[in-house]
Amino acid sequence: MTAGVLRILGAHGIRIFCAEDIQFLSEEIGISKTYIRRMLSLMAQKEEIVSYGQGLYSLPIELLAGSPIHSFEIALKLARKGSISYRSALQHYNLTDQFSNTIYITVPKETGANLSSNTEYKINGVIYKLIRINPKKYWGIKNEFIDEIRISITDIERTLIDCLSHPEFCSGMREVIFAFEKILPNVDISKLFNYATSISIAVSKRLGWILNKLGQLEELQVRLKEIPANQYQKLDPNHTRSGKYNKSWMIVENI
Repeated sequence: MTAGVLRILGAHGIRIFCAEDIQFLSEEIGISKTYIRRMLSLMAQKEEIVSYGQGLYSLPIELLAGSPIHSFEIALKLARKGSISYRSALQHYNLTDQFSNTIYITVPKETGANLSSNTEYKINGVIYKLIRINPKKYWGIKNEFIDEIRISITDIERTLIDCLSHPEFCSGMREVIFAFEKILPNVDISKLFNYATSISIAVSKRLGWILNKLGQLEELQVRLKEIPANQYQKLDPNHTRSGKYNKSWMIVENI
């Protein structure tokens, strides 16, 4: 029976899965839906499939069509609904030189997504961190391929803006500035402006400050400077409010 299961999964192009993903097997091979979870556990014990914990499995490498299981595949399967984001997206776009064993996934708080109380999972030495957000803020997403694997990921502009909002998920503000330096001016200016202003005044002013520091996109700087701000914002929201007060951008240069 297990050989038939493996054959069917391969025929359907299923690489990584949980019990809920393969309920259709009950009809195709005539087993009870309630037995599927037990069957997967037994197959994993016999090393017929690979177990990652958290009820997550994959075909063994010799039966996989294409490349080995990618950490992003595991991440997105854990999230159920979501997109690779923050530092992991920076790494995908080659906007950081640093290695991290943490994968960040943005997850909309909506039906079908992983809405458990867990925000972190550790599998094979890799930490998977789920950042849950309001579905109305879940935008700036695209699909890309890593070899034959399709992934959902924040686009470059959304990635940069997210990092301005939460630099702690991107190795700090200095690493965020480094990412901007690598990619500018090769970004969609309209997206960058619209994304920043959709998040907050603080993010808009941080963006303007960085563009000014790097001497890039002067027209966008003008638009960002025109946004009214009635109080100073910290350049790095996770550091103390100490440093030079930049009146032009209403930014406390606290890095």
